[in-house]
Amino acid sequence: MRYKSSVGRNIGANYIGTIYNAIVGIAVLPLYIGYVGEEAFGLIGLYIMLQAWLTLLDLGLSPLLAREAAKSRRDESGSARLVKITHSLELMILVISLFTFLMIGYLSEWISLVWLSIGSLEAPKVIAAVTLIGLTIALRYFSSLYRSGLQGLERQVDLNVINVIIVTLRYFGALMLLRYVSVDITVFSPIRCLLA
Repeated sequence: MRYKSSVGRNIGANYIGTIYNAIVGIAVLPLYIGYVGEEAFGLIGLYIMLQAWLTLLDLGLSPLLAREAAKSRRDESGSARLVKITHSLELMILVISLFTFLMIGYLSEWISLVWLSIGSLEAPKVIAAVTLIGLTIALRYFSSLYRSGLQGLERQVDLNVINVIIVTLRYFGALMLLRYVSVDITVFSPIRCLLA
């Protein structure tokens, strides 16, 4: 009976977390555009696109940890094996994350001035925002490993509580900064980076 209740609780937590994330994202999106304008909002689109690309580069590393974490719950020697695999994957993902950040940082001027159409935005601010987007993408990719581990350990309730808190801070924290501090995109990017 305990297994069925934990499965139901985990499924419910996943639905609630996913629905909350979607609703908050949809609700806040027009407000972001209203504060930063369409040109600066294009940088947020760049962030979303780069995040999708990095997800493709995951190459199954995060699901591998989820599977190993699930197996470790059934096997007595699984904990030691899980720690060993986690350390190996951490190293691989750290290298990919660092490479991603360094490449986006190195290419930030080209991305900002050649690839993007920045219109009336100030070039140094766009370059800084693109660099912060690179750091945010790298940090989010690195943290995806731990999200997968929690999923494999069937800690979806904990994971979704953490996600709801982070989503709330990320969306509404950035919104409060834009409303009360500055509508500058360089104010928006650090909060996203901090909560990556």
